[in-house]
Amino acid sequence: MPENPDPNPASPPLPTTWERSRATRLDPNPEAMLICDGLFGICSPGLGKCEIGFLSLPDSTDPELNKHKPEIVVISVEKNRPETLFHLQWQRKAPPFNRIRLRLVNGSGPASFFLEDGMGSGRDFREMIDLEHELNNGNPAQIRLGAFSPILEVAHGVFHTLLLTPQTYTAHEINGSDKKSLGHLAYITAANLHCNPENGSVVLELRDELSQSWVKLGEWSVKGRKIFVVANNNCLDANGRKCEDASFKAGKSADPKTDFHLYFDAILGSPKRYDIICDQSPTLPQFGALLPEIQSALAEAGLIRGVIKSTNPTPCGGSGFGASGSL
Repeated sequence: MPENPDPNPASPPLPTTWERSRATRLDPNPEAMLICDGLFGICSPGLGKCEIGFLSLPDSTDPELNKHKPEIVVISVEKNRPETLFHLQWQRKAPPFNRIRLRLVNGSGPASFFLEDGMGSGRDFREMIDLEHELNNGNPAQIRLGAFSPILEVAHGVFHTLLLTPQTYTAHEINGSDKKSLGHLAYITAANLHCNPENGSVVLELRDELSQSWVKLGEWSVKGRKIFVVANNNCLDANGRKCEDASFKAGKSADPKTDFHLYFDAILGSPKRYDIICDQSPTLPQFGALLPEIQSALAEAGLIRGVIKSTNPTPCGGSGFGASGSL
């Protein structure tokens, strides 16, 4: 022990909320899956719980938000043939409901987060940028009321990174000189949903604000098929295709920005704001490495080249809030 220890040693960073609901195993072939793509915040308000907030920013006039059209789509894939079973879309600035819930019938396990130590598979949930731990010194952010709406409550599932960006990214301080290397990022985040393959099902409900009760939107059996729930808050063009980030120009090698800076508009009193910029010219991830059923569901949802072409190699990705208990 040193003779003159520092009287004010730096406090170690607090553990992230993901760590209290750690999963160390990821089943590659679940009965159902939740897929999250676009501008959303994610937090764990308690042990075995997860909340996903659609970035709405109802008072924002930022033009990059104008084309974001939040939606939830339920897709079945049977013998590699996808079919849309349910589609719910709303206006970003005025969602007609505040909370949605995803749960399983005859499901197994509460919500958890796949975390790997050391060299991993690239599926670690923490490939998503954690705004609070990586860009706010581990301090909880004060979220503006209504900045994330609606909130999707998820009662089950093992959350993980479904696909990584092929290129690495760096956080550049806006109006400052600070830079933080972020490495490869989560291009799409997902949760494996496990339930009985014979009598299990996926349920979506919304909360009626007057009665404070849950109203069922639908229930879909997994027997003989896989069910995919796609939570999407991407930018869509007039033809319904996933459009480019405003700063990305096809064929140019300039470092393109993502839309990540919009998350700082959801925070009160943020001391530093960052753009997330690709270290090279961005390209699309290897969708072909995914199981065929997942590829079919993503194509049906318009998130990859296929039924509806995706033109955006720059991720309009989610943000973790690993120090906060709620959005």
